[in-house]
Amino acid sequence: MKKGVLWAMVAVLSLSLLVPLGCNKEQPPAEETVEPVGDLTVDAFGTVEAKTISELMINFQAQVEKIHVEVGQMVTADDILVTLDLSDIKTDIHNQQLEMKRLENDLQLKQVLHEKAQQDLERRQSLLDAGALTDTDYEDFELSVVRSANEIKSLEISISAAQSKLSRLNGKLYESPYLNGSVIMSPFQQGLIYQLNCSTGQAIDPNRSILSIMDLQTIYVEAEIPEEFIGEVKLEAEVVIVPVSDSSRKYHGRVMRIYDMAEERNGETIIPIEVSVDDYDQFLKPNYNVDVQISTDTKVPAK
Repeated sequence: MKKGVLWAMVAVLSLSLLVPLGCNKEQPPAEETVEPVGDLTVDAFGTVEAKTISELMINFQAQVEKIHVEVGQMVTADDILVTLDLSDIKTDIHNQQLEMKRLENDLQLKQVLHEKAQQDLERRQSLLDAGALTDTDYEDFELSVVRSANEIKSLEISISAAQSKLSRLNGKLYESPYLNGSVIMSPFQQGLIYQLNCSTGQAIDPNRSILSIMDLQTIYVEAEIPEEFIGEVKLEAEVVIVPVSDSSRKYHGRVMRIYDMAEERNGETIIPIEVSVDDYDQFLKPNYNVDVQISTDTKVPAK
């Protein structure tokens, strides 16, 4: 009997061990939901550029009297850049004015003489009708009156041409947007002298710029985006700009242009983009190297 009880206890014990094993079968872990924590950025390298660089020229002969600026100097609107000696063109204008006066005096005299000749021709017509003047004498005088009229027309044409020349000379001297009297002035609110192509005492070549000046209000960044990342970059995307010279400074802008053609640079295919600089200051100089961080629509998952 003891043997039967022992087997019963063993059976109960076995069942008690099997039941928990069946009830506590391990379940597969539930999938975790990963919440995004921010936008992915495309990081790239760029340089500071200016869209507007103006070549300041004058289209007449002059001499450089004094240069007031240096290459790389910041200037503001109406700062004096160069003083010119304008003696040559002022002499040309004065001589042209004298020529105009001479032609006008000649015309006035010719008109008076021509009017008298016409009156005399009318009297000669009366004499011809009365038989007191031969046909030959009348015709000779009539031809002289015609020649006088032609001379008046020729003078009028010469005066018109002289007036046009005088207007062109005055236009060259007085209609330049950056020439005020004898000085060349900065045309930009914020400018940078980019090149100087003259020296003191030099005769100016009308076909060559005196200097070139950069408009710092047209500053932007040109960045190079590797082709594998260009799909993440969108127009108007926000951009953080960090100068290599001082990483503690940060500027902000937006993607304003994505070029339609890729380029090969340093063995890598890149697509240039243009980025505005919305909070530009004078620390960010043209040709500076910068790092750009371009926001994208792609979210970065939490770790």
